[in-house]
Order: sequence, then C-alpha cells, then structure tokens
Amino acid sequence: MSEIKVRGIVLKASDYKDNDKIIRLYTLEQGKINAVMRGVKKAKAKMKIPAQVFCFSEYVLTGSGDLPVVTGCAVEESFFSLCADPDKFAAAAAVVELVDKAVPAAESNPQIFVLVLKTLNELLKLPSAGGSAYERCRLTLLNFMLKLLGLCGFKVKTEKCGICGGAFYGARAFDISAGGAACKRCAGYNSVPVSALCCGIMAAAGNCDTDRLNTLILDAAGVEEALNICKILAESVFECRLLSMA
Repeated sequence: MSEIKVRGIVLKASDYKDNDKIIRLYTLEQGKINAVMRGVKKAKAKMKIPAQVFCFSEYVLTGSGDLPVVTGCAVEESFFSLCADPDKFAAAAAVVELVDKAVPAAESNPQIFVLVLKTLNELLKLPSAGGSAYERCRLTLLNFMLKLLGLCGFKVKTEKCGICGGAFYGARAFDISAGGAACKRCAGYNSVPVSALCCGIMAAAGNCDTDRLNTLILDAAGVEEALNICKILAESVFECRLLSMA
C-alpha cells in the first residue's frame, strides 16, 4: 500500500462506525482531502487530539483510494484553547467552514493554507473575553474573508465603483454581481446598501497583514456591516450557506 505524509488542518470531523472518525483535512500538499482515523473515539486513543477540528499536524496516510487511513501523526499545534473562548471559537469555526465550502477538493493552494494558519494563530494570541476581545475576533475574521475572496479570484473593490471605475459622489451600494461597491448610477438589482464607512473598513482590513491587525482601530458597527456584506458575497460566489455565520 502507498504511504504519504501531508501537513494539514482539520476542517471537519464526523463519526464513522463504532470507534472511528472521518476527518476532512486542508493540506499544504494536496489541498482538501478526506481520511479515516481508526479507534480515535476510544478513551485511551493515542490519536484523539489530531482527530479534532482546528488541529494542525503532519499526518501519515496509507491507502490508494478516496479514503486513505491515518496511520501516524505528529501534532504541530492543536489550537485546543480556541474551543474554550466563545468568540474565538465562533471566528475559527467560520474560518474552517469557509475553506471547506469555498476551496475545491484536491486543489493545493499554499497561500490559502498559510492564510488559514496565520488566522488561527492570530485568534489564539488575542485576549480572552472582556474589553475589545470580541471586536478583535470579528476584525480577524473580516480580514480572513477578504483575503480568501481575493485568493479565490474575487477581490473586493471598494475604493472606486466596481462597474464604471468612477469616484463616489453621494450614495453607493454593494453590487454582489460585480463583487464591489457601485455608484448609484451603476448599482443593479443584485445590490445592497452600503455605507462609506463600511467601504473604508473593508479597504483597511483587506490590505492589512493578518499579524498587524492590532494596529487598526476600526468602528465596531462598521466591521459588522462589512462582515455581513462579505457573508452575502461569499454565499453568492461559492454557492453555499455559511451556517457558522447565520
């Protein structure tokens, strides 16, 4: 039987048979793949942690079919503590759901892989509860969504009209079909109202490096508006429903 090693992040884990799980990995080498982890539901299973969502490990896969078996692994970062904070967990859940639903199967993209790791690491570093913790989690998720859309070929345009390229004067809308802000003259039927503040926040968040988000101070209501716009756009272009952001 063939054996390969991949570095991957667990996007999803489902019960399989009595003691097994099927995990969906987003890997650096092969993109999104499924694999079986045997016996991991047992109390003393050695590979219980790498069968959990968010875990980043090197996995040894054995088998040549569509469902190889994990026969070994070395955990690099479990991201376990994300599950203990509701705000971090909600943002991380949205990250892995987006990758699961937006990225085609078995299509490697190192830039997206690195983006996912950087985003989970950034969430891990954020303070837990209190103060601006919730706002920082939401900003980190917005940054991820904008960058993922760009890497998938749907870079959000907000500084000028995404249809005619002209400057904005007065009211504007976000045209889902055009994937960006549109002036009042160009906005079509598939558009939603958007504020100038929201457009500015999307430009700032989308152009900022993930590990420098702490340098941004952005209006919380504007971030929420931007997240809602990104959710509508992502659900349209990827033809899915994002349950973690419902």
